[in-house]
Amino acid sequence: MPRKHFINVVQKSVAFSKYYATVLTDKAEGGKITLGPRELYKTNKQDINLAPNEVKEVTITIDISKFDAELSSEMINGYFVDGFVHFDTNDGLQNALSIPFLGFKGKFADLEWKL
Repeated sequence: MPRKHFINVVQKSVAFSKYYATVLTDKAEGGKITLGPRELYKTNKQDINLAPNEVKEVTITIDISKFDAELSSEMINGYFVDGFVHFDTNDGLQNALSIPFLGFKGKFADLEWKL
């Protein structure tokens, strides 16, 4: 997953109690996409604090290798993996900040489109 840069532009420290990613894909049943999400997993939660005007780089690694065989058999033309990187604050505000991500495993150019 690409790196994200965080910049604190306010004049006080910002403390997130944790950041983590929720990794999703499409739910499939009987060889058909159900148009609902399937949560694959959540990454470990990590702490981050930002001083005034501080810039930090955060890297989150997403590994879907243990799901690949199953997802490839359910969605033979490839599958999307998406989700959110979440940041919760020390004062208990959940999802104070969330950043979406999206990826595709397969040959996107070879997909057949029906309109």
